[in-house]
Amino acid sequence: MKGDVHMEIRVLSDVYDVFGWDRKDRSSIYAKTLENIESRLKSRLPENNEVELTALQRLVLSHHEFSDDWSDSDRVPKHLIVQGATSSGKTLLSELNILDVVSRKLQAIVLVPLKAMVHERTRQFIDDLEGQGLRVYGSSSDYMDNDERLINGEYDVAIIVYEKYYAMLSQNGGAILDACRLLVVDELSMLSKEERGPKLEMALEITRIKNPKTRIMCLATSDCKTNKIKEWLGKDTIQINSPLRPVGLDEYILTENGTGKHRYIPSEKEFDSIDVNAQNLRKSVISEDVKLEIPGYNEELRDREKREKFLLAVIRKIYQKNPNAKTLIFAATKADTERYADFLSKQASDIFGPVTEDEEFRQTMADIETCDRDDDRDHIKILMQRGLSYHNSGVSTNLREIIESAFQRNSSPVKAVVATETLTVGVNMPFDAMIMMDCRVPKGKGDRVELTSQEYRNYIGRAGRLGQSNTMGQTYLYVRKKELTTFWCSFDEEPVEIASALKDTKETERAPYFLGLLAVSTRGDAFDIRNLTELYDRSLSRIFDSRKVDIDKIQNELYENYLVNIVEKNKKGRGNLPGYHPEEPSFLQMKVSAFGKDMAPYALSMETCQSIYSYFLHGSENGGMPAGITEKMIDSDYCLLEILYHVCQHPEIARSSNLMMPQNVGLNASRLYMATATVKKKLNQMFAEKDDKGNCKHQLWKDCENTNELRAVAMGTDTEDQTEKLQAAMRAILIYYWTQGKLTSEIKKETGFDTFLKIISGDLERLAEVISFHLDAIYRSLVTATAGSRMVLADSQALAAFYALQTRVKYGMSRDLVILANKHVHGLDRSRLLEFGKLCAERGKTPLELLMTLSDRSIVQYMTLGQRNLLCQRNNARYRHSSQFSVLLNAIENDIGSDFSPDLSTNLQRIFDWGMEGNDADALLTAFQNLLSHRKNKRKIFGDFSQVDRRGTDPYLVWTGKCRTNRDGEPVEDDILLGVLTENPKESDEVREFLKREAGSGMARARMLIIPNDGRKLLEEQGWNTGDVDVVMTSSIFAELLANAIARRGSCDSALFSILTDLKGVFIENRPSGLLQNYIVKEKDPGVQPRFLILHSDSVDDNIRFDSAKLINTLTNTADLCDYEVLPWGYALECALERKDYNDFTDCPMIICLSSENVIDSRSLTKFLYKMGQQSYRNCFMLFESEQAHEQWIRAAEYADPYGEKWWEKNNQIPGRITPNVKSAVSAIRDIVDNFERDRFLIGISYSHYEDVNVSEEQYRNANYSRECCDSDIEKLQRVVQKLREEYGEHRVMFDQFKPAAGQFRKPEAKKKSMDGYRQCRFFLVLSNWWTYNNEICKEEIQVMKERYQEGKASYLYLTTRSQASMDPGGDEYTWDINDIDGILEEIRNYLREQG
Repeated sequence: MKGDVHMEIRVLSDVYDVFGWDRKDRSSIYAKTLENIESRLKSRLPENNEVELTALQRLVLSHHEFSDDWSDSDRVPKHLIVQGATSSGKTLLSELNILDVVSRKLQAIVLVPLKAMVHERTRQFIDDLEGQGLRVYGSSSDYMDNDERLINGEYDVAIIVYEKYYAMLSQNGGAILDACRLLVVDELSMLSKEERGPKLEMALEITRIKNPKTRIMCLATSDCKTNKIKEWLGKDTIQINSPLRPVGLDEYILTENGTGKHRYIPSEKEFDSIDVNAQNLRKSVISEDVKLEIPGYNEELRDREKREKFLLAVIRKIYQKNPNAKTLIFAATKADTERYADFLSKQASDIFGPVTEDEEFRQTMADIETCDRDDDRDHIKILMQRGLSYHNSGVSTNLREIIESAFQRNSSPVKAVVATETLTVGVNMPFDAMIMMDCRVPKGKGDRVELTSQEYRNYIGRAGRLGQSNTMGQTYLYVRKKELTTFWCSFDEEPVEIASALKDTKETERAPYFLGLLAVSTRGDAFDIRNLTELYDRSLSRIFDSRKVDIDKIQNELYENYLVNIVEKNKKGRGNLPGYHPEEPSFLQMKVSAFGKDMAPYALSMETCQSIYSYFLHGSENGGMPAGITEKMIDSDYCLLEILYHVCQHPEIARSSNLMMPQNVGLNASRLYMATATVKKKLNQMFAEKDDKGNCKHQLWKDCENTNELRAVAMGTDTEDQTEKLQAAMRAILIYYWTQGKLTSEIKKETGFDTFLKIISGDLERLAEVISFHLDAIYRSLVTATAGSRMVLADSQALAAFYALQTRVKYGMSRDLVILANKHVHGLDRSRLLEFGKLCAERGKTPLELLMTLSDRSIVQYMTLGQRNLLCQRNNARYRHSSQFSVLLNAIENDIGSDFSPDLSTNLQRIFDWGMEGNDADALLTAFQNLLSHRKNKRKIFGDFSQVDRRGTDPYLVWTGKCRTNRDGEPVEDDILLGVLTENPKESDEVREFLKREAGSGMARARMLIIPNDGRKLLEEQGWNTGDVDVVMTSSIFAELLANAIARRGSCDSALFSILTDLKGVFIENRPSGLLQNYIVKEKDPGVQPRFLILHSDSVDDNIRFDSAKLINTLTNTADLCDYEVLPWGYALECALERKDYNDFTDCPMIICLSSENVIDSRSLTKFLYKMGQQSYRNCFMLFESEQAHEQWIRAAEYADPYGEKWWEKNNQIPGRITPNVKSAVSAIRDIVDNFERDRFLIGISYSHYEDVNVSEEQYRNANYSRECCDSDIEKLQRVVQKLREEYGEHRVMFDQFKPAAGQFRKPEAKKKSMDGYRQCRFFLVLSNWWTYNNEICKEEIQVMKERYQEGKASYLYLTTRSQASMDPGGDEYTWDINDIDGILEEIRNYLREQG
C-alpha cells in the first residue's frame, strides 16, 4: 500500500490511496475503469444503494503489502494468498491489483479452472476496461484465436484455463511471461483435484522457474488451510483470511424423516469489526435441533421415494417464504438431475406452473429451438415452460449456456435448476437457496465418494450471493443418520490443508508432469538424476508425500517411453536404462527428446505416449499407421475409423465414464450381449461400404483378421479385453459420424446404438473434445518428425490435413465451418452451423464468404444478426497485426488448413521481409505474381483479380480487376499501377515515368508504390512528391493486406482491390489491414428501408479506443435501434453516390463514427463527406470518443483540401456528440433517431393528380380542363420540389412522389397517415389550380395547414401556375408565382430561420 496502513477503506473510491493513484487524473486507465466497475456493481443493487466494500475487501485493501511496488523491476515480489467466504469479493480484489499492473504498462494473467469462467471473466474485463485500448484475451480449448499472441507476449490481460496455461509454458518458447508481473490463481483449492491439480501445480512451478519476478496472487475460500502452500511459495508469502460472509446463511442438515440440525451463520454486518477470525465467528453462530414435517413419509418407503418427499417438503418451505426464490438443487448423477426436475414439474405444479413469458424468455425458448435436437433439448424445453431445468455434463455446451443465462436474469421465470457439480464451482450463478440431495458424488469410473468437509462448505457457501440474489442464503442437506454428525461438525472442524493432487501417487503417474518441468528447466541442456531430484525437492507434492519417491524410476519411465534420451550416442528407449536398478540411482546424462518436447504440453500418461510413438510415429514398423498417407486420404476420412479406434484405447479415454458399453453385471449382462452384437454388425457394415469409385470407404492399416485389431474385433475373436476393445470401437464409430457432420438423431439412426446407450449431444461433444486433444498431440509429433529426417505422412499438405482433422473431430463439421464454430458465439449451435454449411455448398461459397456477404433477411434463417456480427468481428480480430508476421501466417494456416500451401506462406514471407537483405524489385514482384497465379482446386487464390501485365524484370506492373459497376450495373475493369522503390535511381525514374504514363490511359484507378520497411528516407532522397503516386506502403504492410485477403478466401478478393484503390497517403507505421472488413459488400434486401445508417470503422487496431464493433452488436440487440444499415467503404460507397439511390443517404439519420485519419486516407470517405457537405450535412451526426478526438477532427482542416475549396472546414458543421463508451453512444443514437423522426416532415406539398378529383366527365368537359393541363402544372411543381429535396432532403418534404412520404399515402390508413404527416410540417406549398380545390383530400390538407397557421406553428404559399386551370385562392392568401423558384426558396428559408 502506498498510503496509511490504518486508513479507513469503505467504498470503491478509497482504493486511490491504496495504490497511490492520482485522484485528479480523470482520464487515466484506473479512473475510467473504476467508473465502469462501480456502474456494473450498482446495476445489481436496489436503486440508489451505494456500493460498499465487503469485510474481506476492506481487510485486504487495508493490508500494507496488498499492493506491490512494480517500479522495482529487479525485486522478487512477495506472493499473496487471499481467503474469504464465497461471494465475499475476492475477484474484485484481484481485478484491482490487475488494474494497478496494467496502468503501469505491465501484464497480468488470470488462471481459472473452467472454460465457462474464461468466457465470463474475459467478457467482464473487456467491459470494465472499455475505452482503454487494452488487449484482453481469453484462452481455453474453446477460445484459441489469440493463443499465438499470448505465447508471444502480445497482451495486457490474459484469462486462461489451467490446462492451457500449462501447455503454453511447457512449449518452452514464446514470451508469455516476459512482461507478466502478476499471476492470479482463482479457485486455489483445485490443486487437490486429481483432474486439474497436477497441471496447475506444475504451471505455478514453471512460472517460478521462468520468471521469479512474477507475483502470484492466490484466491481461496476461508474453509481450507494454506500453510503448506505458503511454505511452498515462500515463507514471506502474505496470507489474509476472513471467514465473514457478506450475507447470512441458514444451514439445515436433515435426515430422511425430517429430523436434524439448523445453524444460523451471521452476516458481516452483524459484527462490529472486519477483523474476525473463525473462532469468533463460531461463537456467534446460533444452533438448534429441528424437525421438518414431511407429508406422506414412513420408514417403509424406498430410498428414492424418501428423497422425493424430502425434496417436495423443502421446496414448499422455501417458496412459501419467498415465492420468487431462485433455487439450485444438487444431484449426484445426470440421471438424478432429470428425475428430480420431472418430479417437481408434476408434484409441485402449484409452484412450477406455466410461466408468464416476457420477450427475453421467448427469445430463450427460440434459442433452445436452435440447439441440436436430442432428448435433452426437447426435455429441457418442456421443463423451462414451467420455470424448471436441469444442467449436467451431458447437456451440450450451447444448451447449458442458454440455461445459465436464463437462470441468471433476476426477472427470469426460471425458478429452479437441478444440477450436478457443473454449477457448483466458480460459475457466477445467483441463487437464494440450495438443496443438496446427496452428499456423495461419482468419481473416476462412477464410484460414489463422500464429499469432503471443504467441498461441502464450499458448495453451500454459494447460497445468497451478495449483489446477486441480495438475500440471506438457505441450504438443505439430505443425509442418512450416520452421516449427520460428520457434516454438522464440519463447521467446527479445523480446516484441511489444500494438498497436492500428486501426493503419494505412483512414479509412472508423476512422470508426465516432471517431463514438463524438465522441458522448461533444462532448455535443451543435459540433466541427470540430481536435476530431477532438485525439481522434486522444490515441488508441492514433496511437502505432502508420506513415502519416499523413487526419482530414478521416474527417469526410467521417461526413458522407456522415448521421452528422454541418453546423451552418449543419443541412445533411445525402449526398455530400462542401462544399469538401472530400483535401489541404485543412475547418474547418466540425459536430454529431453524431440518426442518428449512434443508430449510435454499434454501431460499424457506413459502408456498413451508409448502408443503414439509406436502406432503413429513408427506405425509401419508396429502394425500401426503406415507411412505415406496423403492429404486426400485424410480429407476423405479413409483412415479415420482406425485412427479413432486406436486413440479411444488411450487410458485417459478408455477409463472415461462417458458413453460406456453396458457392464457385465446382473441385468446388464443381456444388454452387453445385445450391445456387442450391434457394434460388431455396424463395424462389418462399415467395412463393406464402397465409395463412388468402388474402393473401400474405410481402409484399415493391415486388413486381415490376424494382423488388424479392429478387424478382429468385428469378427468376434475372443480376447480377455474384448469389452474394452468393443467400447473403443463403439466410441470410434460414434465420433466418426459426428465428424461427418451428422446430428445426434442421425447418429442414432446410422448406428442403432441407442438401443443400449443413451446418446446425447453433450456426451458426444465432450468425447470428441478429448479425442481431438489426443489427435493434437499426435499432430505435434508428426510435425517434428516431418521437420526432421522422418516423413511419416506423404507431404506437408497431408500434415495440414491432419491438423484440420483434429479440429473437424472436435467440432463435428467440415473444416470451413470450424472457422465459425471455434469462435463460440453464444447461442449459435452446431446444428445451425451445419444447416448454414449446406447453403454454402449449394451456392458454391465458403462459409466465411457467405457469412460476410449474405443479406440480413437470408442470414437470419441460420443465425441472429448479432451472432453474425460477432462472428465477423472475431474473424477480423483473428488476423489483426502482430509484431511477428509468422504469427499471422500460423493463424491462417491453422484456419484454412491445406488450402494455405507452403508456397503461399513462402511468397507472403518474401514480400514481408523484402528489403531486409537488399531490395531487388524483381524478387518482390515475382513473389507477388506467384501469389496471384497460385491455384487450389483449379481456382486462383484471388479469383478474378489475378490478371497482371509485366514485361521481363520491370520494377512495375499493371494489376487488373473488376469490382465496381457502372450506372447500368455492368462490371467495370480497373487497373492498379504497382511500382517498387529501390535504392537504384535509374529504376526509381523508370517507375515514376511508368506511373505518369499509364495514369493517362483512362483505366488506371490507383498509382501504388511499395517501399522497404525503412523507406521513408529513400522517398525523400529520390524526390518523390504527393502528386507522383496515390498510395505508398511498406512491403510488410502490403504483405499483411494480402494475407488478410487470403485468410477470408473469396469474400475479400474484391475488397482487397477496393481498399488498394481507395487508400491515399503514406502507410509506414499505421497499418490498414484491419480496415479490410470495411470494404466487404453485403447483399441488400430489396425494398427494405433502414431507420438509420452508420458509417464507421470496423478496424480491430488495438490503438482504436472507441469500440465501434461493440456498438454495432449492442445496436443489433436493442429492439428499437436494430433496424440500421452499415455502409461499406470504397467502390460500393462511390457507386451508391453516383446512382439514383444516392438520396437514400439523406432520407434517414447518418451516424458517423470515424477518425479524421480514416477520412483523409480514403478516397471514398473523402468524396462521401464532400457530397454530404453539399447538402449541408442535414442528416449527418458525428460521434466522438473524446474531446481530443473532436479537436483532432477540427485540426484536420490543415491537411485535407482535395477539392481546393477548404471543404473540410465545412465538416465542423456536422452536429457532434462526445460518447466515451458504448452506453453513451447508444443513448446518443436513440436521441438522434427519435428527434429526426419526430420532426421528420418540414414542408408539406398539397396538390391533386388528374384522376383523383371526384367529378363527372360532364363537369370535366364543361370546365374544358385536359389531363395535359394538369400534368403541366404538376411538372412545374416538381421543379420546385426538386430544389427543396436538394436543400432539405427527401425525408423533410411531405410529397407523395418521395419515398419517405409515399408510405403516408398508402391504404388502408392513407388519409389518417397523411394528415399526421401534414401536422408535423412547418411550411406548406399548395398548387393553386382547379384540381386541388376540387379534391376532397386536398381540402382537408388545406384545413390542417390553416389550423397550423392560426396556432402560429406554420406558414404557407399558394403557388399559381398561370395556366388555364390556375385559380386564385381569393382573399388575402399568400400567393407566389410557381416559376420563381429562387423566391419561393428564399421565402421558406426566411420563415424557418425566424422560427429557429
